[in-house]
Amino acid sequence: MKRDRKKSMTWLVAGLVLLQACAAGVAHFARQHAEATLLIEQTRGQELQREVERQRERQEPSPLPSLSTWELQPGPDVAANMQLLQQLGDRSGITVEDLKVLPSNTRGRQTFLLTGRGRPGPTCAFLAAAEGNARLVVVENGRVMPGGDDEVYFELGIATWHQGGGR
Repeated sequence: MKRDRKKSMTWLVAGLVLLQACAAGVAHFARQHAEATLLIEQTRGQELQREVERQRERQEPSPLPSLSTWELQPGPDVAANMQLLQQLGDRSGITVEDLKVLPSNTRGRQTFLLTGRGRPGPTCAFLAAAEGNARLVVVENGRVMPGGDDEVYFELGIATWHQGGGR
């Protein structure tokens, strides 16, 4: 019985050694395959990198966009700014009922209070035209109230900016 046990144990150990050798063989071949795949992918990555570099060399550098579309006026031109706001209102289709100059404590800034009325679409067009104008015009605050028919009444705090220290 001891002999059978010894023989069984020998076969068991031999089987485990054989199993371990097979697993080592599979791991060896799997590693070779992984290394070959890695080499192929690294080569492809290098080729793509060279292609990107060639594309960059072919492209002409694009000009830098203008940092600002605004131009600051040399000084405080209140009359010209009031006329500009009136013209923007006329072009947009709103009615400017009152335009007042307000005192400003900030150097280079002139503030106005504009009240008017118009349909919502033209009122929005006026706001867009004012903020998109070449002069630096900023709608700082506003209030919109329902008006008659399909109109709205509005009151806007508008600031224009200029160079220099005058107000």
